[in-house]
Amino acid sequence: MDQTEYHLRLTQGYCQEGRLSRILYLGVKEGLTYISPYVEQQFYGQDSEILIISSSCFNSREVKNVISEYICDLIVIVMDIDTIEKIKVAHDIIGVSRIHQYVKTDINFDAILDNMSTRERKRFIRSHKDGFSYDISYSNEDFFYFYDKMHAPTMTKRYGEKARSLPRQDAYETLFKKGILFRIFKNGKWVAGSVGQIDTLHKKMNSRLIGVLDGDYRYRADGSQNFVYHSILEWSCHEKFIDIVDFQGCEPFLTKGTFQYKKRFGTEACIPDNVFKELRLLLRVPNENSSAYKFIINNPL
Repeated sequence: MDQTEYHLRLTQGYCQEGRLSRILYLGVKEGLTYISPYVEQQFYGQDSEILIISSSCFNSREVKNVISEYICDLIVIVMDIDTIEKIKVAHDIIGVSRIHQYVKTDINFDAILDNMSTRERKRFIRSHKDGFSYDISYSNEDFFYFYDKMHAPTMTKRYGEKARSLPRQDAYETLFKKGILFRIFKNGKWVAGSVGQIDTLHKKMNSRLIGVLDGDYRYRADGSQNFVYHSILEWSCHEKFIDIVDFQGCEPFLTKGTFQYKKRFGTEACIPDNVFKELRLLLRVPNENSSAYKFIINNPL
């Protein structure tokens, strides 16, 4: 009999309506990293103090009993499809647990530009006049400069303690040595970059690491970061061994900033071919409350 280990996380904080509330997360450990933090942030508010009331593990046979043990305002479950089907009840909301965004590059670049948002298309057309250019590098020295001066500072300044990325040496061995580094220049100065891992078997580039110089916001605001995406797509369109660029994943909430940002580059969404492929997200409001309903309305799957 299946003895899958699941994780439990019960948090408490003041919802955005000012009422003391609780959220119960149940499911795989990946959900603690990718799903639970986002839900808590949106439900309680970005600057709210969140208290962890309980944290433990349980096995798959205990799921229904565990659900009934706790009083909370919102239940978030990330488990395999079969388990979700067994425990779902009326009015539950079920969706995929993660999405990836990709662009097919086995077409000419003009067609890709046509799929971009009007604003992004105009930005690309203007980019060369604004002094932007790019090249690719296989230099180890360039990689470590990019990681230390661009990627790591960008992640730290954007996400603080919640920043998630591969350690320096792991990124070097598993990504850069199997791919390339895009270097973005503005008026001759290297200001941004990205590491793409190349999957030759599937003719795909996995765009993994990105960063701007010193993590400085001005390089995001002036179009440097956007030009990273432009350069990756333009280069890939001219390479016969790349048919698709995978700009990686995000939580499956359509209003999430990451999803909306990448959408402007003409991306399509898909279920990733990894651990999340067989996992589903279930949202349940066990007791009627306006805070949970407002969260669901504002964060559609």
